[in-house]
Amino acid sequence: MSASRSSLPSDSSTKSRSEVETWVDRAPAGTRFSHNLFSILFTVALASGLILQLSFLQSWLGHRLLIRNVHIAVSLLAFVVGAVAFTPLGGAKGRKLTTLFSTWFESDSLWMHRWIDQLRRPPYSRLRPNAGQKLLANSLAGSMVILFASGIVLWLFRYFPSYLRIGSTLAHQLFYYLATILVLGHIVLVILSSERLKRKR
Repeated sequence: MSASRSSLPSDSSTKSRSEVETWVDRAPAGTRFSHNLFSILFTVALASGLILQLSFLQSWLGHRLLIRNVHIAVSLLAFVVGAVAFTPLGGAKGRKLTTLFSTWFESDSLWMHRWIDQLRRPPYSRLRPNAGQKLLANSLAGSMVILFASGIVLWLFRYFPSYLRIGSTLAHQLFYYLATILVLGHIVLVILSSERLKRKR
């Protein structure tokens, strides 16, 4: 979805509302709790998935069946939490978040172009998600759907033909690595942003 805005928020307008409070800080407590719970579950799912893919970690830790079961259970729970909390399935709050992250303004495109041209993140209003956060959220949402669908095939492989099992294996690995890169990049940017906000306080 796209809409038109004439320009990026100026530095002065960005600082006039609040230099330290973000749209996350202003989100309802339930939304912040859902975000934190989802983040923990998804991180555990990624970590357990990494262990299952690396044989030397499996040999070192052992308990492969337990790790596999934890991976399946946590992945299913993360998908349910994400679907209920951040989509229209979650009611009015979910619809609001979906609209917030799926609406792409002209200023978002300009912001991304400036980031690419300057190789540094431009100023932005902390009172709404920036273009990078929107891209991250939508990329992770799409990756989660593919990981969930392919994971179901791998989990219940006996009920699916071989071509689906092979395709699901490839898709699961590809989007696992994509999701891992996105999450690690997000964590790095969050840490850097938090340090800057602390200095401003």
